[in-house]
Amino acid sequence: MRIEPDSILETLGEIELERTEIALKLSMYGGHIAHLRRPDDVQGADRERQVIAMYERVGVIMPGAIKQRFDDVRAFHASISANRKIHLADQVDDYLERMAECEQRLKVLKARKNELLAVLSNDTEGRPADVAAAEARLVELPGN
Repeated sequence: MRIEPDSILETLGEIELERTEIALKLSMYGGHIAHLRRPDDVQGADRERQVIAMYERVGVIMPGAIKQRFDDVRAFHASISANRKIHLADQVDDYLERMAECEQRLKVLKARKNELLAVLSNDTEGRPADVAAAEARLVELPGN
């Protein structure tokens, strides 16, 4: 594919903009995954044990009905937690898939950028162009 030298810098600017957008998406997806994997269930069980231990320390004797209610709540919570884990695992898988797609797109963009820089490194008269200057101009493009 023949690339016109005049459009190379514009194309490099577009590539850099897309690369930045993908980097932001990757960061966002990583944050979502970290949030979805946090151990809320463990913390909830610890709080329940702490409440029961506190009652025992102060000498409050709970009737069987209250202990049964705690057991019922514990079983209900475990059921909800199991369903939530399945749902969250699906969400994590979805974000991992999106991240893989973004990383693949970044590879394509990097290859395209390298191709464009190779074309830019030689002008039409066979003289090497100043690639560093071209990249410096690239940084200025989005502000135009």
